Amino acid sequence: FTVLLGSMGLTVVVGALLGFYAPSTRLAASPVVTPARRVHLAASGTLSLEDTAQRFKMEVASLDDNIVGLESRDQRYGIRVVGVEIERGSSGSLGVELVEMLRATSPTDTRGLVLVSNVDAAHFVGSATLKAGDAVCAVGPVGGELIRVEGLNYDETVEAIAAFADESRIKLVVKRLVERQTIKVIAELPGGKETTFETLAGSNLRMSLIQRDIKLYDERTRRFDMPYAKGDCAGEGLCGTCLVAVRSGGELLSKPDDVELELTHERPLSWRAACRTVIGADNEGGELRVRLQPQADFEDER
Repeated sequence: FTVLLGSMGLTVVVGALLGFYAPSTRLAASPVVTPARRVHLAASGTLSLEDTAQRFKMEVASLDDNIVGLESRDQRYGIRVVGVEIERGSSGSLGVELVEMLRATSPTDTRGLVLVSNVDAAHFVGSATLKAGDAVCAVGPVGGELIRVEGLNYDETVEAIAAFADESRIKLVVKRLVERQTIKVIAELPGGKETTFETLAGSNLRMSLIQRDIKLYDERTRRFDMPYAKGDCAGEGLCGTCLVAVRSGGELLSKPDDVELELTHERPLSWRAACRTVIGADNEGGELRVRLQPQADFEDER
């Protein structure tokens, strides 16, 4: 089930001004991270840290095991997972400033939301960097096992980072809110007609068509899993009746997985299973043109 920010006993904490937690007084001497004192910084894109926090939601997988995931509650934003290597400075600092934006009110509940608020780029190794608004999810030694801190409070997060105080380099994994790009989709319908719509990167092709009442299926098409039956499998990747022929923009689509490759085996290379295909998998905008029901041209497909 889903727990939205500000519900289920979670209290919004902006810069620790509400008195529930003051990281600047409790961890001021920590050589690992610098406690945040400024929260009105630009986060991902044009969002402030407060706006960023409100767009994260917690997906609770197990309350008993305290397994919490962070996802986007705003359809306009997706999640990008970024791994960054950080080199410790001569003073022991990692050059990362953190702020707790959410903290559970119960003293036994360790859930929270910790965001990066400021960074010193001189500590980054390689091209990957942290940005204000990134949510800290895991930490560990470079090349070693990571400790999961996703959805945990400031205390738990800093304690995990401090466990690697002897490491000259550590790896931080964060989730970053990224504004989803717009993709124009042109669907060629049987009979020569076309319909055009726009969707956001990361959308499933089948659902994008169905939600707009665009006729994806040909009732005469044989099912891959049950050749003598009709009808579709409701997007389970079993029947192969939602195939489309990609005319252009194929580079905007996700790579076919093993299930889809089985469905399209010995069929034209331009055919894709709509139920297994993500539009704008790399969050790139552009134009996609597909032809619906390409099986209708082949007698052995009906």
